[in-house]
Amino acid sequence: MAVLILAIMGFLAAQVNPNDNTLFIYTALGLPFTLLAALALIIYFAIKRSWYFLISLMAIILNFQFITANLSIGRIFNGNSSSGKLIIKVATYNVHSFNLQNDFVPVNNIADYISKEGVNILCMQEYKPHD
Repeated sequence: MAVLILAIMGFLAAQVNPNDNTLFIYTALGLPFTLLAALALIIYFAIKRSWYFLISLMAIILNFQFITANLSIGRIFNGNSSSGKLIIKVATYNVHSFNLQNDFVPVNNIADYISKEGVNILCMQEYKPHD
């Protein structure tokens, strides 16, 4: 029964403001462990031939979207059978506030590099917009 309560709290954590109740944050962080415990209980009670396995099964069904999102098995259930991998290219560059340093790289050179390399996310340290 505790597994089901923790699974419900983990499910509801997305709708609860963390500033109002911090307990839901911790149950959401422990949700993978809760679901593993639920799976273990399903196996245990199935071997014992007890109907208590339904309680743990409800915990897993309630968090089915969480499971498919985190285990990357969502493609199976949403009909996307593409075997291609999603590749995200991240680049980081310390821009030294652009022209405030003597040895700066012009913005156009950075833009050309991003375009040439196919960078999806660019992180710039010490970026300061000009006034």
